[in-house]
Amino acid sequence: EDFRELVKTAHENGIYVILDWVPNHTGWDHTWLKTNPEYYTQNEKGEVVHPEGTDWTDVADLNYDNQELQKEMIADMKYWITDENIDGFRCDVAGSVPTAFWENAIPKLREEKNIFMLAEAWEPELLKDNLFDMAYAWDGHHLLNGLAKGEKTAEDLKQYIDSTYNNRYEKDDILMNFVTNHDENSWNGTIEERMGNAAEMMTALSYVLPGMPLI
Repeated sequence: EDFRELVKTAHENGIYVILDWVPNHTGWDHTWLKTNPEYYTQNEKGEVVHPEGTDWTDVADLNYDNQELQKEMIADMKYWITDENIDGFRCDVAGSVPTAFWENAIPKLREEKNIFMLAEAWEPELLKDNLFDMAYAWDGHHLLNGLAKGEKTAEDLKQYIDSTYNNRYEKDDILMNFVTNHDENSWNGTIEERMGNAAEMMTALSYVLPGMPLI
């Protein structure tokens, strides 16, 4: 009820609410590990494993070869749109989930409501054909760190803007500019630790670059 009151009040004040959605993996205490172990990636011994190529041993990898998992994931996302009236999702490591899933899922979600979809990813294909509206400007973030440290120059910034918005992405694609996020803050240091005295300048720059700033 508290959540529903939050969404209602946000909407009354012209604010949209999107949820963080983690489609790539679950915790090891998730109900599916008991009820639907076939939803997970398993090794040759039949043991559920963490995402391959990562050190994310605290999570279990979901297997998108399983069509029933895909149906369940879409149904669960639909619930939050139709029953709880949220306005979209920020999808964690969206690039690690097969693009074919998003091509199936997102049109079904958009049939329910005009939603906003943010991919925690950089891959341009995720923004094509009315899939995700916005992606993370990871290259831009690394550039901002480099500018703050004096390792990059204004010419590098110009080349980044030209190559990013004229070649890699389409005109209606939105990139989210950021000087930090929960992962960067946890693993690579705070804004002040990474950017020093240039922190405020880089924050201001993130607001005027093409795209949309993360506050």
